[in-house]
Amino acid sequence: MEKKLLAATIIVLVIVASLSIAGCTSSSNSSSTQGSTDYSSYFNKFYTGGNAIMTQPFTKSTNDRGDDVYKGIARNSSLPESAGMTIVAELTNSQDAAMSLYNQTVAQKINEGFSARPDYAAAYKAEFPYVTEVWVGVSQQTGQQFYVLYYYDSNVSPSWVFTTEAGGAAS
Repeated sequence: MEKKLLAATIIVLVIVASLSIAGCTSSSNSSSTQGSTDYSSYFNKFYTGGNAIMTQPFTKSTNDRGDDVYKGIARNSSLPESAGMTIVAELTNSQDAAMSLYNQTVAQKINEGFSARPDYAAAYKAEFPYVTEVWVGVSQQTGQQFYVLYYYDSNVSPSWVFTTEAGGAAS
């Protein structure tokens, strides 16, 4: 099971590496994200590259909070047996909004039986320092991995991006 967890983590790191290559930046600014601009193609390019491929391109919607939300599915093209990773990115108006969503989602995942993997989170943060905060959990029942993170991205509006990534079962 540890080998499968490590393989799934490597898949996520490859996907996030393509994020880094795409030019994701970090900052402490905030501004409004709502508008008519559709960043679906930006997120598709952001996650494509290296070994990551989009199996379901990002599409845009708006949630109840009025935030733009992008959802897509990616997988590691160099590992044919790799499970898809569902990625949901919400553009928030402020770091406080992103942090609030982060805290709520982490609490929800812990209540659902996910166990924190601080070692995975530390490795992720070390590899991608533009990420403001990251939490990685693994479901005790299904082995599914779940990543919760947020960061500032001046390429999208500029905005704080709150992201969740749910991978297939690791067991």
